Amino acid sequence: MPTWSLLLTLAHLSPTASAASLETWAGGAAHATTGVADGQLSNQSQLEADGRLRYGWLSARLDLDLHVDPFAPSVIVRPYAPEWASLQIGQDRARLRAGVVNPAISLEDWDEWDNYLPTFSLLFTGASLGRIRGAEAELSLEDGTALFVFAGQDLDFGVQPPPFVVGAGIATEQEAFGTWSGVAAYPSEAYYAAYGSVELYPHDQLSVAVDTSLGLSAGAPFFTGQLVLNALPEAALQPVARLESLWDPEGAVLVAEPGLRRATASVGARYAPADPVLISLEAKLDALGSAPVPGVFLGLSLFRSEPDDGALDGEPDT
Repeated sequence: MPTWSLLLTLAHLSPTASAASLETWAGGAAHATTGVADGQLSNQSQLEADGRLRYGWLSARLDLDLHVDPFAPSVIVRPYAPEWASLQIGQDRARLRAGVVNPAISLEDWDEWDNYLPTFSLLFTGASLGRIRGAEAELSLEDGTALFVFAGQDLDFGVQPPPFVVGAGIATEQEAFGTWSGVAAYPSEAYYAAYGSVELYPHDQLSVAVDTSLGLSAGAPFFTGQLVLNALPEAALQPVARLESLWDPEGAVLVAEPGLRRATASVGARYAPADPVLISLEAKLDALGSAPVPGVFLGLSLFRSEPDDGALDGEPDT
C-alpha cells in the first residue's frame, strides 16, 4: 500500500476528539550571508514561506524556499526542493509522517536560527543527511526523547536519481545535555555513516557541542567533526568558537584531491537585538592542505520559519 494511502487510512481509523478544531499557522523568513574569502565576494540569500495545520491526530507541514545568488554573472533565482512537505498522523507518543521529511540527526539545521555561525560546517555541507522523500516513524518517551526510523530517497546526496537511504536515530534535549545522533545506509552507493552529535550544558554561561560523522563511501573511510563553544547561550549576544576537521584520504566526501586533510577555525558571535532579528558574524580560517584561506562572513536573518512555541508539531507536551 502506498505511504500516502496508509496515512489516510490511519487518519480515518484513528480516534479524534469530538472537540477537535482546525489549527493553522503561516509564516516566513529571509536570510542572507555575505562574505569575503581569498579575495572573492560571496552571497547566499534565501526567502522561505512556511505553513502548518492540524486537525485532531492529522497534521501537515510545508516549507518552501527560494535561493538567490546576486553575485552570479547573471543573477540566479531558483526554487529549492521543499525542506518539509509532509503529512503526519499522531500527536501524542507515536507519530508517522510521509512526504519530504528531515530526520533530527546532527547539530545543524537548514534553519539559520538553529545554527551557531553564518557558514555551514564541513559536516553539514558534505556528510550530513539531506531531505528525505519517503516516510519517518517516531516514538516519544516520557522525558521527551524521540526514537525514530526513516526510509526514502535523499534529495541532497548529489546523484540522480536520488539514492535510497534507510536509517534510525535518537534526539533529545535534557537539562544537562542534548543529542541528535543516528545511523544511515545507502546500499546502492555503498555509503554507510554513523552520526554522533552531543551538546553539553555544564554551566548556565557555556554550552559545548561535539558533532561527528564516521563512515565508508565505496569502501573508503572518512571522518569529519566539529567542536563548538557557545558562551552566554541564553543572552542576546553570544560569543562562539568552532574548530573543524575533515579526514578524507580517498576524496570520498568533500576533498577533490585524495590524501588532503581539511580543517577550519572560526570565532564569531550571534546577536538577537529583537525577536524577529538575528545577526551573526564569523572570522574564519580554512586550511586546505598547506594553503590556509582567511575569510569574514556576516549573516542576517529576519523572522522565524517555525512557531516560537513549537505549536502544531503534534508532539507531546513534556
